Amino acid sequence: MSTIDFHLASDNEKETIMSKVDRMLGDGVASNTIGKLRIVLASGKRIELFLVTSELVNAFMKTRGKRNPYCLGVYFGDLLNNELLLSIEGATLCSTFTHQKVMLSSNGEQAVLY
Repeated sequence: MSTIDFHLASDNEKETIMSKVDRMLGDGVASNTIGKLRIVLASGKRIELFLVTSELVNAFMKTRGKRNPYCLGVYFGDLLNNELLLSIEGATLCSTFTHQKVMLSSNGEQAVLY
C-alpha cells in the first residue's frame, strides 16, 4: 500500500501555484479564491493540491505521524508535469472571480460525471 506525504506548500510552491491560476484564469483570481486558506500538497502517485484552513492545518500538524489522512480540506486540483489541472471544486471556487468559461464535449462530460 502506498502512502501519501502531506506537506504545507512552501512560499515558493504557493507563489508558483498562484501564478499558474492567474495565468490560466486572469490576474487576481488566485488571491481572491485562495485568500487566507493554506495550500497543502499531497505527494503519492501524483501531486494533489488541497485548500485548507489554518485551524485544520494546526490539527493535522498535531496528529502528523500518528494518523495519515487520504485527503485534507478542499481538493483544488493536481500538478501534473508542472501543469495545474483544476478539479471541479477548484474551478467552481475560481469561477466567481473570472470570466473564463469551460466547454465540454459529450466525452468530456461523461469523464466528469463518471
